Amino acid sequence: MKPFYIILFLCTCLASCINSGSTEKTCKDAADSEFHPLITFANKTQNFGKINKETRQLHYVNFEFENTGKAPLVIFEVKVSCGCLSSLYPKRPVMSGEKDSMRIFINPNNQSGTFNKTITVKSNAKNNMEILRLKGKIVK
Repeated sequence: MKPFYIILFLCTCLASCINSGSTEKTCKDAADSEFHPLITFANKTQNFGKINKETRQLHYVNFEFENTGKAPLVIFEVKVSCGCLSSLYPKRPVMSGEKDSMRIFINPNNQSGTFNKTITVKSNAKNNMEILRLKGKIVK
């Protein structure tokens, strides 16, 4: 009679493990979508068009975004692909449903021709790394 109970116990444990594994994954997916911030950009590419090199002034563009997730969004780092770019971004948490923007500056000095630069945004969002692009042409 004991072997019967042992086999019954093992079958129950096995069934429990199989069920809890699929439920655990479903719960984790729901938690990910419900409690993480999510950064959503209005536009990920900005085109400056033609920039006159002779003006020797900084040009900038605003990349607007919204936290469409359910938790506060924190931007950790904004990396630019060259020394001709610089950034200004919010250092405070962006709350759920709140909109904000980051300003990217380009200095046309010592630059010429067509450019296609990237900006990498790292944050605590579910989509924790986003790539933004700046395009244009520097002319004399």
